[in-house]
Amino acid sequence: MRILHVLSQFQVTGAEVYAATLANQQVKEGHQVTIMSDTWHTATTATYVPQSIGIRSLKQKWKNVWAIRRFVLNHQIEVVHAHSRAASWVSFFALKGLKVPLVSQVHGRQHLHASSKGLDIYGDRILAVCDNLSTHLRLELGIDRTKIFVSPNGFDWRKLLHLAQPDDYKEFNGKTIVLAGRTSGPKGQHTGHLVSYTIPAILKLVPHKWRLVVIGGPLEDMTSEVQSIWNALVERYPDRFLWLGFSRQLPNWLSVADVVIGSGRVAIEALGLGKPMIAMGEWCTHGLVTDKNIDIAVASNFGDIGAKMPHPGIDWGWLQQDLTAVLLQENPATPNEASIQRIRDVYAIDDVLSAVMDHYYSARAKKLQPREIPILMYHKVLLEPSNSKHRIFVTVDTFKAHLAYIKKEGLTPINFKQYEAWKKGELPQNWMPKRPIILTFDDGYLDNYNNAWPLLKQYGYTAVIYALGDPDLDHNKWDVEKGEPREPLMSIDQKREMANAGIEFGAHTMRHLDLTTVSAKALHYELNEAKAQLEHDLGHVVISFAYPYGSINPTVEHQTRKAGYKYAVVINEHAGIHLEDNPMAIFRAYIFPEDIGSRFSKKTSWWYRRYFKWKRGR
Repeated sequence: MRILHVLSQFQVTGAEVYAATLANQQVKEGHQVTIMSDTWHTATTATYVPQSIGIRSLKQKWKNVWAIRRFVLNHQIEVVHAHSRAASWVSFFALKGLKVPLVSQVHGRQHLHASSKGLDIYGDRILAVCDNLSTHLRLELGIDRTKIFVSPNGFDWRKLLHLAQPDDYKEFNGKTIVLAGRTSGPKGQHTGHLVSYTIPAILKLVPHKWRLVVIGGPLEDMTSEVQSIWNALVERYPDRFLWLGFSRQLPNWLSVADVVIGSGRVAIEALGLGKPMIAMGEWCTHGLVTDKNIDIAVASNFGDIGAKMPHPGIDWGWLQQDLTAVLLQENPATPNEASIQRIRDVYAIDDVLSAVMDHYYSARAKKLQPREIPILMYHKVLLEPSNSKHRIFVTVDTFKAHLAYIKKEGLTPINFKQYEAWKKGELPQNWMPKRPIILTFDDGYLDNYNNAWPLLKQYGYTAVIYALGDPDLDHNKWDVEKGEPREPLMSIDQKREMANAGIEFGAHTMRHLDLTTVSAKALHYELNEAKAQLEHDLGHVVISFAYPYGSINPTVEHQTRKAGYKYAVVINEHAGIHLEDNPMAIFRAYIFPEDIGSRFSKKTSWWYRRYFKWKRGR
């Protein structure tokens, strides 16, 4: 994929380090990556193009707009990833009229003024670095929630396994405090306050056996008062106060620190290294991060971002108390190994990169296929009507009429595997039919093989069948127990025959359980084992999933994605309007025996999803 990252900055920021980490991984995976920014400091294998994105004059803004547009057209860029509001603004106008998606990474709270609320310049998809930021964008800026996704910072933990001591490291008989963060803006003010008031106070309480190393920007950025206090500290304690400014060896310093003060990427990296970490960000302090407060610290990006006003500020007394305690205690309280492993899992670069690339492909797919794709949900296709109280069937005659209508109206059935191949560029852009539709069948009934498949073959249509993974399950046991008629399921050989002929099979758990009611262990088993068993039985990769009974909650959705499914279908009004709004909660129209004529026509229309949501929300 051809990717352009756009930043506005004049000194090193977390956004630059994030973009560099992402770009380097993308290049490693074979993508063509360019970075456009005012300045650049971090090592990268991507191509760097200087451009004055951060200069806010109207004349320069429009120069930037045309520079980006020319670059996108000349280099056939497929996605633009902006990393600041200024970068989003110029990229938004540069891409006007083009089928190139804009993905905006939002690293911090946005200013609450009329222009930010009145004009959504963030493009097709917003990636917020933490939960609080997602809430802020929804509640305080009024941005459509279907555009916002949480996408955290990514770290290659493998690079932190064998860090050498910093080049300018000197042995010290005591604890080393590393304070890391920008020296400009609110973080610079916090650094100044800590140096001017907190550190002198701690010196009185704990006069010996510790030193302070400050990394992140030049001392000259600080006020004259802060510089004077710092110089006095250095003069009095020449071996205990070191101001390094920007350092490429920040990870090396974190590895030798006994306690770290910071937020965002610094906090994540320090915790990943197992270091005691005091979270102090632009928004607030969480004090020493432990198992008790790690969740709220993660949600705020370790003090950088609040969900909504008012601004709480820094509790300096709390910070001083925690820092003093760390210096006095031999083994201060820190997150346990399970929490540290969670940090490593959540922020693992491979998983973050995979999710970001999925967002790129998804945003591009929605740009190329803006209309919703109708998705129908069938169950049984019977020769005669059934006495099923749930009415989860159609007759063969009705199904014939449905296929005839689909053909007459110029609809073309596709499946999720084909859609995924098109989305990832493995099929040409013009492969997508003018009016696509997806036919799905739940449970894998024998009548799907005997009655539905011959008709699908007659028309040359594909479909998706959601089958149970348990090879010993030969009938609809879950429904029979509730008084439904007994119906046989397909055998493995029959499913394999259909799969080899182009019918996609997805998973429907192992035993048709409501996943919102089972234990964590059972949830993992039902999702993962069903996928593995079907792939073993059929010899085909399984990429889609249907939630039994349509039941879903955030935990089930997260675990479904984690199990490796690319798409998952539901049947309620909470799903997104478009397939790409949330591929883990895709809306389907339930097909009943009486869905013929205008009823079927309505459910095969691209606008039906909007109508359904409106009707349920009245």
